[in-house]
Amino acid sequence: MPLSVREYVCNDCGFVMDRVVNAARNILQRGI
Repeated sequence: MPLSVREYVCNDCGFVMDRVVNAARNILQRGI
């Protein structure tokens, strides 16, 4: 995902989330 894209959009369900929030959730889920 290029840095110019500010929102994450799920290809399966169309859910939209800010990319920073999505990254934080991914980090928390993976326990990094």
